[in-house]
Amino acid sequence: MSRATIEPATTATADGLSSIALKICSPPSPIAAAVFAHGGCFSDGCSQSHPAVTEALAGIGIASVSSTYRQGAAHPHPTAQHDLACVAEFARRRWPSLPLGVIGSSSGGWHALALSRTIEGMRFCVALCPVADPLLRAEYLRECVQGTAAVAGWRVCHEPSVAGRMLAKQLGYWGDDESMRAAGEMLLPAHAVPTMLVLGGVDKNVPLRVAEGVQGWAHRTLILGGMGHEIQDAPPAANSWVPDVKAFVASALVGTAAATKGAPCDQEAP
Repeated sequence: MSRATIEPATTATADGLSSIALKICSPPSPIAAAVFAHGGCFSDGCSQSHPAVTEALAGIGIASVSSTYRQGAAHPHPTAQHDLACVAEFARRRWPSLPLGVIGSSSGGWHALALSRTIEGMRFCVALCPVADPLLRAEYLRECVQGTAAVAGWRVCHEPSVAGRMLAKQLGYWGDDESMRAAGEMLLPAHAVPTMLVLGGVDKNVPLRVAEGVQGWAHRTLILGGMGHEIQDAPPAANSWVPDVKAFVASALVGTAAATKGAPCDQEAP
């Protein structure tokens, strides 16, 4: 298989006052293109994040553009959404003849799910361990900090110090609980864009419950039973999600994925 071509680029922010660093990862003959939104607790990460994921996408024919979109306390919501919309416009100019989708991981998974609703013409959405309900994830992290996650019914639990750092970063972007509540509620109505979730059965960063609302209408859900948040860092050697994503995107491009909306999820053993 030919190696993907990696190249840097930039695009302007919506106000034209700044630029967004980009990384283009493209196979020789792509069948589709995607905006890739990296994870990082709504605070960290850049265009170079998760290279194994973008290279795996190239391996199944999906060209992608990653970005150093602005986020964190210095650039609160909805700055990241505005920047990613500019990245989507760049992708359309770069690949005008290719169907365009959006793929995101962790906090970027929320952005991907949101973009699929706000950008016209998206053909598919794939969310890897997405923070689909930011407020519920914040409540989980608070329980971890207090040492009460197990009592509250969470099957997994982070160390209090780790959870505290994650919570601070997430709150830096969202500002308050009401903003996070609205972000989660935005994703609850059923949506026509073919959408696939890939979840880790033992993910301490994004427990399964955080995605339950979206899972109710998603066209495909794949739960990797023995995997945690490493799903977003690289395709796992065992039980890889890559073939499933390849098949899902192929079905989305020919219009058959939407017919499976709300279908039972697939759960693979560790």
